[in-house]
Amino acid sequence: MRSIILPRLATALIGAVLVAGCSNAVNDTFVGAPALIKVTGQTDISALVATDAGPYVFTVVDTAGAGVAGVTVTFTIVGPATLIQTSAVTNQGGSVLTSIHFSQTAGSVAITATAAGIATPAVVHTSSYAAPASKLTAAGGQGQVALRGSALADPLAVLVTDQYNNPVSTILVTWVSSAGTLGTLSARTGNDGRVSTPYTLPATAGIQTITASATLNGVSNTVTFTATAN
Repeated sequence: MRSIILPRLATALIGAVLVAGCSNAVNDTFVGAPALIKVTGQTDISALVATDAGPYVFTVVDTAGAGVAGVTVTFTIVGPATLIQTSAVTNQGGSVLTSIHFSQTAGSVAITATAAGIATPAVVHTSSYAAPASKLTAAGGQGQVALRGSALADPLAVLVTDQYNNPVSTILVTWVSSAGTLGTLSARTGNDGRVSTPYTLPATAGIQTITASATLNGVSNTVTFTATAN
């Protein structure tokens, strides 16, 4: 009798342990309905214009913060860029990702991630920046005429841009005149890529030349202005 009861008792105990273990495993891995979508990757992945950037990572979680798999997330974008992935399905950890391609125009971009049943979207803000400076052009003040010894009505201005015509800041521009007086001998371009100087004509009549120069990508660039003193 003893040899029969003990095996039955052992079997019952093992079964109870297995049931309890399965119950705990189910409880430990239980995931609720999608409740929130949030940004979980880098929040600002800036890049050069006309290049790709990413990945931008978002995660869908339930009310307890557990990642929810199998949720379709849709991406939209505002700004000078296009989405490489417009939607994706969350993985086992609840995460999805997308990448973007910046256009040739530098600027700020907002990427929004939405999912059905989640009221508040997640948004990532990023931006693109100009390529290396490559062009120096006149931006104002060319060809003015004024009385001898007087200041020109408009300052002489130049614009520094990259190959896509995006303004480039902090570029040093120097000014030289054949005669007369320059208000600024050198200055760096602002965020708009521009820099300017006032100019006063000499006391003698005639056409004067003023040259602006800057070294861009190791190459010297110049722009020549003329001003006539009557």
